[in-house]
Amino acid sequence: MICAGMSKLLRMILIVPAVLGPIALARGVWALNQPWGITYQKIFALIFFFIFWVVSIFLLIQHKLHLDPHMMEKSKWLSVAMVSATFVVGGIFILATRPDEWIKAALATGFWALGFLIAVRELPKA
Repeated sequence: MICAGMSKLLRMILIVPAVLGPIALARGVWALNQPWGITYQKIFALIFFFIFWVVSIFLLIQHKLHLDPHMMEKSKWLSVAMVSATFVVGGIFILATRPDEWIKAALATGFWALGFLIAVRELPKA
């Protein structure tokens, strides 16, 4: 009985960010177009909510479908690749909008591009 209650609680905890994630992402895109605030903080929040949304969907699917370990390993590397690609796009966006901060953007883009390449390399092995 306790396991069934925890299962329902876990499902509800995961459903909330899965449903509200797109709303937070839309709000983040809207905030980028506003003149107030600091751009890198808005981008950080946008990336954070995207990762939070992807992870909640990943865990919800894992919990709901009871996937086998082989499939979970493949979806783990796919999630890493998606998150890394998001950060690479964010770094390119910073390069395009704030050329005076090109060193930070280039380092971040290079780091996450390396993570993306590793994830893409590991994906077929999983």
